[in-house]
Amino acid sequence: MEHHQLRSCIETNRKTAIAVLLIVGISLASGCASTPKEEEGPYDPYEKVNRKIFAFNDALDRHILKPVADAYVKVTPEPARNSVHNFFENIGYLNTVINDFLQGKFKDGFADLSRFLINSTVGSLGLVDVASKVGLKAHEEDLGQTLAVHGVPEGPYLVIPLFGPNTARDAPDLATSTFTSGMYYIGQAAGFVVTLPLGALQFVDKRAQASSALKVVDEAALDRYIFIRDAYLQHREYLIYDGHPPQRKLEDEGDDQTPGEAAKTKEQQSGGAAIPASKAKDEESQEPSAQ
Repeated sequence: MEHHQLRSCIETNRKTAIAVLLIVGISLASGCASTPKEEEGPYDPYEKVNRKIFAFNDALDRHILKPVADAYVKVTPEPARNSVHNFFENIGYLNTVINDFLQGKFKDGFADLSRFLINSTVGSLGLVDVASKVGLKAHEEDLGQTLAVHGVPEGPYLVIPLFGPNTARDAPDLATSTFTSGMYYIGQAAGFVVTLPLGALQFVDKRAQASSALKVVDEAALDRYIFIRDAYLQHREYLIYDGHPPQRKLEDEGDDQTPGEAAKTKEQQSGGAAIPASKAKDEESQEPSAQ
């Protein structure tokens, strides 16, 4: 009885924390709609606090996450690591499917739903990426991108404990992606005895996947905070515009375009028809690689 009450209390607090995060994130983004960005760089009004959280995350990574991830890579064969990564990618993939439809990308939405169903069944709960082998490539969509497509401003840059780089617009996805992930429902059915080890393994998998990129940061960055902040914001812009971010202008000519407006600008520059984001993405995949 006491165990049941403790579990109910923890679950209630968890839901409350997620709801608060969702509300605060949206409020911050909406509240910054009229706040001009700094012309010389990203909008980072909380840099002092962000740097302290960054230092905490960095220390945690150096002393715990990196050693554990290195040991995991050393003792686990690559095929097994790939299967683990595929499983976690698939178990959270409904978040991509839902945001496809919320952005009006119906073709991608149905393709990604098919990808999820194929990998969840034929692919043994996602352990094997069968969908990619039959031509259903993976996409990366989330609530932050959806809010951007519908005109919600980016808001201030944030560093969140454990989760790292974020923005006010992207932060609510931490909440919504929790409820769309199979991990949440496994927890509801099996409890923390199952979800805690799975959650720990998911963190280790993500850290192992990021090892190469972080090694580059360590070798190249004079200021790791600024390097990671700028790289994160550039990557988010790349995702929001489906690989076709607007070109930066040297003069002040009104640069704040939504992805839909950017498509119209591209039409005017090329003298042709506007290219939908999903179609532009397909055409990009057909172009020869520059590498």
